[in-house]
Amino acid sequence: VSREGDDEVAFADAQAELARLLARHAAGDRSGRVLAMIPVVVLNMHYSGLGIARSLAPHGVPVFGLSSSRGFPGNRSRYCTYVPSPDSLLEPEALCEFLLRFADRCAERPILLPTRDHDIEFLLRHRDVLEQKFRIPLAPAPVVEAAMNKDACFEVAARCGISLPRTFTVRDSA
Repeated sequence: VSREGDDEVAFADAQAELARLLARHAAGDRSGRVLAMIPVVVLNMHYSGLGIARSLAPHGVPVFGLSSSRGFPGNRSRYCTYVPSPDSLLEPEALCEFLLRFADRCAERPILLPTRDHDIEFLLRHRDVLEQKFRIPLAPAPVVEAAMNKDACFEVAARCGISLPRTFTVRDSA
């Protein structure tokens, strides 16, 4: 099933929403200058994505919520423009291409925010390509990988002198 037609409609809707938000923002600027707001692209509009949109949109930040699942609660929020997209876990290459095309349609380099572990792993794998078109507020790969690995995170915390409860790692199913 081709998504190209759906992509074009989603891009057109997203562009129209961005133009509307910029016009509304500019109308409040007495100098007549258009204040370009940096758009935020949120990967997956489940509850975390919805929280991000609810935090940013009231301040005039254009938020675009990308989700492969049409049933996510944030997709219907007034705080974002929902854009159907490939999934970071199931279709990572298609999502990477989709994001690059999406960024090409934005006047400003958007901020790209992950909401799930799969999204973070996707960004780590495709960071070099995506950072050319997006602002990605993510720590360097070794830091992120240590934070996502419970054993490694525990070891780093212990080396830093952080008091931790005694922890055991089960390595055998017996």
